[in-house]
Amino acid sequence: MRRLKLTPREDWQAKAEAVGFTYHHSEHQPYWDESVAYAFTLAQVEDHLEAAALELHDLALDLVDDVVRDEALLARLAIPESHWDFVAASWRNREPTLYGRFDFAYDGGAPPKLYEYNADTPTSVYEAATFQWLWLEDLIASGRLPPGTDQFNSLYEKLRDRFTILFPNGGFVHFASDAHALEDRQTVRFLEDLAAQGGLEPKFVAMDQIGLTADGAFVDQDGLILQAAFKDMKGFHGQRVENRKAMEAAMQAPTIDAARIEQIRAEQMKIADASSKRFTQALVDAGNVLNASQRQAFFKAWGERHGKRHG
Repeated sequence: MRRLKLTPREDWQAKAEAVGFTYHHSEHQPYWDESVAYAFTLAQVEDHLEAAALELHDLALDLVDDVVRDEALLARLAIPESHWDFVAASWRNREPTLYGRFDFAYDGGAPPKLYEYNADTPTSVYEAATFQWLWLEDLIASGRLPPGTDQFNSLYEKLRDRFTILFPNGGFVHFASDAHALEDRQTVRFLEDLAAQGGLEPKFVAMDQIGLTADGAFVDQDGLILQAAFKDMKGFHGQRVENRKAMEAAMQAPTIDAARIEQIRAEQMKIADASSKRFTQALVDAGNVLNASQRQAFFKAWGERHGKRHG
């Protein structure tokens, strides 16, 4: 494995935005970086990285099979008790998955080490599947990389084909995310396009527009039942953790940046407000489908749990 130092394309931002990759900066810092690339041998790709991913995916599924049979493991993994039966039923029914992302540490010699397997909201798929490939084509065309240079990257084709495997007869599929979270929304747009190429009819619904019928069915803003859906939304908890780390770093810096600290505080308050609104709406939605006695029982149980947590 070799680390290559490269000069970024002068027009890379314009090219990114032209194909919908509009979140190429985060907090005024470049998220997309063309100054460095890594070159691998075929053996490193096939024998190390690909083999590790396949083996770890199988091990993850073996773990799921153990976890759904063991309440102690379910609790250890912080899966809410109210969701245990849903998780077990999903596993027993072999409900399909679309994709996940491994984060590895790899030096080109020792076996890859796992940082994280993110199979819930694995972002970065759009830029990896499209813009990274366009970058390669540009550098080959300009002579900065030799002809025949390849990329360990078949995300686009495999995701498109995966939709065909999941829905061989076509069909109608909902896609959901936070409509105001740019990265999440663009990622879901990309998946909608792939689904359409696979013969499906995609429809977007914002997470806060999903409703519940009296029979307990999830519906979109037009009243259509969500029978199959893909969602992408980062949890409020993760956002709060990121802000807390940022605050710790700001307070331990050599000099105190009051403006930065105020910015982090304001962001944390926005997250708290959004979380509170989401929770309140969930309670209202639940109240709308429960009768009076069910609502009383629900809020009694919720109050007891809340009291134990904070008492």
